[in-house]
Amino acid sequence: MTPRQKGGGGSGGPISFFKSVYDLETLDTRFVVPASVPYRAAVADPSFGKPDKRATAPRWHTFEFWVYYVVFATAVPYMFWVAYDVSRREY
Repeated sequence: MTPRQKGGGGSGGPISFFKSVYDLETLDTRFVVPASVPYRAAVADPSFGKPDKRATAPRWHTFEFWVYYVVFATAVPYMFWVAYDVSRREY
């Protein structure tokens, strides 16, 4: 690619610069196979697509998160009610 297509050109402008900054290769190199690796070797990797063995199961339905749900469900409306209650004329 030419420098202008990649965002490194002088007259490319800010749009091409932001395109190069937010390019997938710039943000996360794990998703891009380097040019030095042959295609067959990258596809034939036995660990490709398998989850990491150190990863744990999601904890969205544990007791801890249910407590967070209850606290959030009561605290956020209460904050709005307090602001409404204080702003009334009778206060």
